[in-house]
Amino acid sequence: MNYNLDPGPEAFDEFHDYWNQLLLARRADERPALGEGPVPLRQAFNPMKVRRQLPHVYIGEWISPDVVEVRLSGTALDAAVGHPLTGKNYLEYFPREDRPFYSAVFENIIKRPCGLKMMRTLTLSSDRRHQLRSLSFPLANKEGVPCYIVGMTNVVRDFHQGSLDGVEHPKSELHSINLIDIGAGVPQMPASLMPQQQAV
Repeated sequence: MNYNLDPGPEAFDEFHDYWNQLLLARRADERPALGEGPVPLRQAFNPMKVRRQLPHVYIGEWISPDVVEVRLSGTALDAAVGHPLTGKNYLEYFPREDRPFYSAVFENIIKRPCGLKMMRTLTLSSDRRHQLRSLSFPLANKEGVPCYIVGMTNVVRDFHQGSLDGVEHPKSELHSINLIDIGAGVPQMPASLMPQQQAV
């Protein structure tokens, strides 16, 4: 089955706009004090409001520094890896040596909280290279505690279905990473955690 894995920049803008609408609505309800920054509730996120982006959308739940469990994965993303992502640990799709860095990034998204733009290249054992672009934001549980990450990803060069199956040691090159201030500032990432393998 064919999936368009490159939804285009307008789709990212629409996704960002929808999340901002949820943010403004939450803050209008909460009327936070200066310096406080509640984020949208997961239950307020309606996938049908981002129908165009839905095949590319994911929701992950921060369980621990070692586990970010995928709660929702769009059909295009499942097709890209060749199997359903829901229920999997998202960190397992990063090289083992880079996981502390990406774990710290995801933790910052929910603990600060802030948004994230990231672009990286994934090289498979077959030497096929695929550029991944993603945009992510925090969501809170019903108690108002941020613990979910909602985002969308496109694949600039299409995967063949099943191309990640059986790949034990993918290589990941980080091209760019930008944290987005949503009202609480953005943290500094420790240089010691930065992935060693950078794009040239």
